[in-house]
Amino acid sequence: MRLKQYLTEESIDSDDWGATGKAFEKTFLRACDLLGLKYVLNGVNARGWDMKPVGDGWERIISDKEVNIKVSSTKWLFGSTELTTIVPWDNIPDDYNEDLTIKRIKRILHKIDIPHTVFLKPKDKNVQQSIVDGVRSEDIPALEKIFVKKNFYSDKLGNTFDVRILKRDNRVTSIAVNKKGKVFMRSEPPRKVGGSMFVTFRTPTAKLDGGDRKVKS
Repeated sequence: MRLKQYLTEESIDSDDWGATGKAFEKTFLRACDLLGLKYVLNGVNARGWDMKPVGDGWERIISDKEVNIKVSSTKWLFGSTELTTIVPWDNIPDDYNEDLTIKRIKRILHKIDIPHTVFLKPKDKNVQQSIVDGVRSEDIPALEKIFVKKNFYSDKLGNTFDVRILKRDNRVTSIAVNKKGKVFMRSEPPRKVGGSMFVTFRTPTAKLDGGDRKVKS
């Protein structure tokens, strides 16, 4: 996929960024409550995860990982305000040190726990709607059937990753983050979201790196 197509084929997924994403996060957590699945909520907004499963019962879906809950269709992963200023997006100076910039990018990713955060989403809109319907009707048997690994995509970046800074002319066009030689996520240039400037990252496909690869500790 060409870079321009990758970055412009759709804007930030409004369903995930806006009210729909927040509503589904609450619905997912309510489903956990109905199923007796315990979790800890993220009390630090600067971190990239929403909740962490604790205790028994989670082995059917995902256990003891810091989780960012996404809607099924989104490719959007997260946004950073810090990356708007440490990368020379519009004008690369003569004394630009790319290696130092890459180190700073990696430091920011670790600061907000992105390498350790599992991005978790329903495999499709039907699974997502089934979760919504199950919560609405408090149908615990139905939710038990839904909350199994085969109905979700999940993946994380991990500690071993590479950062590439893509340039054109005298400006930076994108930050690519690779896992095992494949693009795990790629940034768009800074944009205003909700009144603030963010550098946002998206996956190449809504399947999270192509599909069913299991998350390893």
